[in-house]
Amino acid sequence: MHSRLIILLAVVLASAMIAPTFADPVGDLNQARIAFAALKSVHADMKLPDGKAASMDMIEPHKVHATFSGMQFISIDQNVWINMGGRWVKAPAYAGRSAQTMVDTAQNPGLETNVRRNCTVTDAGLARVGRIATRKYHMICKDTSDRAIDVWVGMNHLPVQIQILHGKGLTTITYSKYNSVADITPPM
Repeated sequence: MHSRLIILLAVVLASAMIAPTFADPVGDLNQARIAFAALKSVHADMKLPDGKAASMDMIEPHKVHATFSGMQFISIDQNVWINMGGRWVKAPAYAGRSAQTMVDTAQNPGLETNVRRNCTVTDAGLARVGRIATRKYHMICKDTSDRAIDVWVGMNHLPVQIQILHGKGLTTITYSKYNSVADITPPM
């Protein structure tokens, strides 16, 4: 009996170490929203509904280096540089506006709202994103009825992956390099 109790205790402790144990899905996502907003830098890889991929490094308050569709852009404050075909050029600030939509999605992936007030959240259980243990949540929000959001939250209470299903299809954003993105400097 004693050895069974020890084994049971070991299994419970191991389970707690594999993924966070959360009791309130809405509170957990609000905590993830707050933790994400507190980041100084993050890397995001995106898969867009049209099958294209993008990646970006973001450093607060206003530095972004993004790569997509054979193009790169760097935005630092109001300055924008674009690289198409291996040559960097300084562009007018408005040139980065279309890419800004993608940046906004990565920075505010549906967690920018007060989840408790605006959303219905269900706990979808333990899951893995690559080798990272997470807890998956499914979220439907009143103010965005045309989309459903799945969020995988890691042990650090930060989102590891987010999938947004909307009218245009599925967008997947995977985050890494929390507070460890190298500085972004002007390319020229």
